[in-house]
Amino acid sequence: MVTLTRSEAKTAFNHVLDHVLGQDDSSFLKSSLAHEGIDDIFDFITLTDDVIDSLVYKDTNDSGTFLPVRKGDKMLVKCFLAYN
Repeated sequence: MVTLTRSEAKTAFNHVLDHVLGQDDSSFLKSSLAHEGIDDIFDFITLTDDVIDSLVYKDTNDSGTFLPVRKGDKMLVKCFLAYN
């Protein structure tokens, strides 16, 4: 088993989201993961289908409203995790 520092785990998470899945810092998927407290690769690879299906992000037009993440983005995460 590979041992990563906390910093390396965050870097790996950002690499996967930014370069592998094509989600930058302004994406709703990345925002929803941050809202759930998922900010490193270990948290990411242990996501369950239930957590993925319940991902929401804060609406940029209305500060109190949360919207569900698009189904395509959820499936992107599920496909990556299945491949991993």
